[in-house]
Amino acid sequence: MLKGVPKILLLVVSSLVIALSFSLALSGCGEIKNEKEKDSEKISSDSAEQLRTQLPDNPPKLPSPSERATEEGQVVCNDPKICNESVAMLVASTPSRLTTCTSFVIASDIIATSSSCIPPDLRRDNSDCSERIWAFFPSVSTFEAERVSCKEVIKASETRTVLDQNFAFIRLAKSTKRIPLKISFEGLRSKTVARVYQVKSSLSDAPYGEISTAKCKVIQNSLALPEFNHPNRPLVTLSNCSDSRLSPGSPIIGPDGTVRAITSGEIIDTKAIEVKYAKRKIRTDTGVLPPLIVATNLSCVSSPIQESRTRLSEKCFPPKDSYYDEHFRFPVELLANEYNKIEALIAQSGMRASEKVRWTSIRFEPGSPQYSAIRIYSDAPDSPGLFLTTTALCVQDTKTWLKSRSEMEEEAVFLPVFEIIPSLSAHLQPKLDIKRIPITIEALLRYSPKELRKLKRGRFQITMNDERFRMWPVLDSQLPVCNETKK
Repeated sequence: MLKGVPKILLLVVSSLVIALSFSLALSGCGEIKNEKEKDSEKISSDSAEQLRTQLPDNPPKLPSPSERATEEGQVVCNDPKICNESVAMLVASTPSRLTTCTSFVIASDIIATSSSCIPPDLRRDNSDCSERIWAFFPSVSTFEAERVSCKEVIKASETRTVLDQNFAFIRLAKSTKRIPLKISFEGLRSKTVARVYQVKSSLSDAPYGEISTAKCKVIQNSLALPEFNHPNRPLVTLSNCSDSRLSPGSPIIGPDGTVRAITSGEIIDTKAIEVKYAKRKIRTDTGVLPPLIVATNLSCVSSPIQESRTRLSEKCFPPKDSYYDEHFRFPVELLANEYNKIEALIAQSGMRASEKVRWTSIRFEPGSPQYSAIRIYSDAPDSPGLFLTTTALCVQDTKTWLKSRSEMEEEAVFLPVFEIIPSLSAHLQPKLDIKRIPITIEALLRYSPKELRKLKRGRFQITMNDERFRMWPVLDSQLPVCNETKK
């Protein structure tokens, strides 16, 4: 210990020396740890740079589930005898799901199908459908199986209900050598047996379809679709099909091998219609109603391969409420077809009522006085039913019988009345059963001799009473003198 230095001072200096030494030691350790971290960071940076140089600039895009599915999809033909190389399975993609339908070639790069098979956002004319719609063709004969992508939706009909036209035309991304199906304007006639090519498909891991055929019977004049009373109407109905569920977009082939229509995949609820008419006491022949399948008639569609055809048949635009009776919903022509039968029955009965008037049977022609009269009679509350009877056509030559000059005269006449029993066939086609033995009903004929002399025409009224003594109007119209009219 130093002489002359206090002990307390020596203790303080010693403590400071020790603290300084310890601080320097800690400072040195810190620098070593940081160097190691720097070395580690440098190695990590070098590794990341090396990894980046090994990766490609544009890494491959993983396929979506729909893309994987469409790449793996296929359609097969297990029976070459019933296959057509121009029929394809159509696969359409939306963000949430895939749908499958039938389609068929109508030109080297154009296929036809149902509008309901097209995703809603692509139903505008000339919509880009690439990577959204594909056509899968089967391996048939000399043709290998192939998948062709869609280029554009040329046109798709606006389809809101079952009874709307349902068609679409698609341009493919590349042409195919498959033979196009020929479209006919002939339409479909009643009772024709048509062949349908379709793809029965399923969606599990990938779209899969099999080509098959079905035979159907063309049904006209059904109350389910009364407009279809001519081969060239916008829509047609099929029934008695060997396959009750036809794939949408399937071609319906006529007797000559041409395409006449496209299936929509829709079915009319025939049971609801049967119940409606049952309330009117109109029965059906059978309790089992086969389904009625709706299809679009190509005779009433302008296709992109028929641009020269600028005008559709006038039959494609049927008049509204002019070809069937509004009350019974029966076609007017069906009642008109009974005209000759009624005339023959009246002749057999020998009853012609008054000789002052030329009589004829009711003509069911919209707008005619006779048609209006019988409708009033059948539509009236508590009407006994639907009947056909004779009615006045014109007044016989007044020179032979007109003696009176009074304002009004009445005459009792006896009218033969034939009861009609309406019914429906299994396809809801109306039928009329006419009872051959007429009911003789007394009626009252009113006319004005004064008016006849002056105008050579006059108002004639015929009323009759039923078995309950209720009065029904049969005729109330102006009748000309017969020799003043064209016979």
